[in-house]
Amino acid sequence: MQHRTCFLALLVLTSLLSAAPGWGAAQTASVLAPVDSLEDPQLDESSGLVRSLRLPGVFWTHNDSGDEARLFAVDSSGATLKPAWAEDYRGLRLLEAANHDWEDLAQDGEGNLIVADLGNNGSARRDLAVYVLPEPDPRAVEAVRAVTRILVAYPDQCEFPPKERNFDCEAVFFARGALHVLTKHRSDTHTRLYRLDAPAGQPPRTDRPWHEAFRPDRVHALTFLGEADVAGLSSEVAGLVTAADADLDGRRLVILSYTGLFLVENDPGGPALRTGNLLAGRWRWLPIAAEQCEAVALDGGRVWITNEQRGLFRVELDQLQAR
Repeated sequence: MQHRTCFLALLVLTSLLSAAPGWGAAQTASVLAPVDSLEDPQLDESSGLVRSLRLPGVFWTHNDSGDEARLFAVDSSGATLKPAWAEDYRGLRLLEAANHDWEDLAQDGEGNLIVADLGNNGSARRDLAVYVLPEPDPRAVEAVRAVTRILVAYPDQCEFPPKERNFDCEAVFFARGALHVLTKHRSDTHTRLYRLDAPAGQPPRTDRPWHEAFRPDRVHALTFLGEADVAGLSSEVAGLVTAADADLDGRRLVILSYTGLFLVENDPGGPALRTGNLLAGRWRWLPIAAEQCEAVALDGGRVWITNEQRGLFRVELDQLQAR
């Protein structure tokens, strides 16, 4: 997490600076107005967001590091969904789990939620993991257990911490049958894309869930796929990717930073879908100012964004312009 006073000062500067080289004509940030707010005061640092594929109108979110291991279901007005009989409701508890630094959520199309415990501000963690849990009905239960916890590692990280702290992650998405990870850099304005592939030597199988290929007692190396520059209007906070989401077929990928919303569009049969590098498609973007925005969810032709000030924003994708 960034120091809030410094962050807000940089955000003001962002709206005043012209575009960085390679990003076209000079622009100013679009100041987003919240359409609503997250009503539950317990959601004080919303850091992940995903739209339910099974339950219409339901979104899942969670707080940043240091909170309990819990999720909250909300609707598009920011109201928390919970059992009618629940007293002193404290969210949907993920039993036998810990929130070391939860940073994003994804959904796999098989009825599971994926919680990314991948926050790594100092790039020194050796216990990076994702939890996979069946999506419950938030109006029926107060607790759930993960079906597995998958330990992961970056294949190109050799020091803990390295000189350049580029192994943080606040953005994951599930597409083309696999979980993908986007890094948050502090030494440049880039992000790197990785994929969680089944261990080498395992024959592909379609008769079991994807996550059963990963043993919980082993660390699984991610596969590097590609890299992209996500510079925005201000170099001070550019490149800090805070969230992502995608269609299950990988045709559209949205990426959020503190100062920009990006859309990558990939054509069937194009290089992105052939190689797996979903950053290789056509880019559009919208420079934004929305305080400390850290979560995004793709919802048809729009996206929903939350920030750590409990704001709820809606952006139509046709507002984004070619990069």
